[in-house]
Amino acid sequence: RKQLHDEPVTSYFDDVVNLCKEIDPQMSELMMIKHLMSGIHPEFQKELSRRESTMNTLNEFLKYAKIEQDLNDTFENFHRLSIESTKPNFEINHQQIPSLTNMIERPKQQYQFMNKNNPRSHSFTTQRSDYKRNSNYQYEPRSTFTPNKNIQYNSHQHEFQRKHYINNQLRSQPLFNHCRICSRQNHRTIDCFHKQTTGCFNCGQNHTVRECTMPPSFQ
Repeated sequence: RKQLHDEPVTSYFDDVVNLCKEIDPQMSELMMIKHLMSGIHPEFQKELSRRESTMNTLNEFLKYAKIEQDLNDTFENFHRLSIESTKPNFEINHQQIPSLTNMIERPKQQYQFMNKNNPRSHSFTTQRSDYKRNSNYQYEPRSTFTPNKNIQYNSHQHEFQRKHYINNQLRSQPLFNHCRICSRQNHRTIDCFHKQTTGCFNCGQNHTVRECTMPPSFQ
């Protein structure tokens, strides 16, 4: 019979003594002590073996065994408390931290309370919102934000690249001869917006635009 890990000494002692008496009613106490020593917890067995020569009765064995058990329980409790004291305290007092719903509802309740106490302000706000809807007014609040240097640099760089691209596009466009109607170079004479619908594109007479002696109609 072996003592279980969480079995009290008194329970183990009574069980072994009863078994010994059932096997041999005439068994001596010294023999019972040997059976108790062979099955007791190893931690208790080491300490009790030092007193084995002085333990001649079952009462003496039980007395010393209970002392060892009390000492072992005390050290285990002390070790457990020391481990718990070194753990970081991650427990949060949820009562001290307002919930997100309360944080949202609180300003809303304060706003309703202010409107209730000041109906003129509420009426003015309603009228102003009606005015905005009727007039398609778009309010754009002034921003006090000051852009940092990196944003300003990127903005200037983007504007420079845009102008450079436009200039390149203008340079890449083919240059036409002077339009005989408006004297511009960005289109052909036949495509001019100011051309006449019949005869000469410039004056409308029955001759070609190359032979026209009239000055251009648009400068």
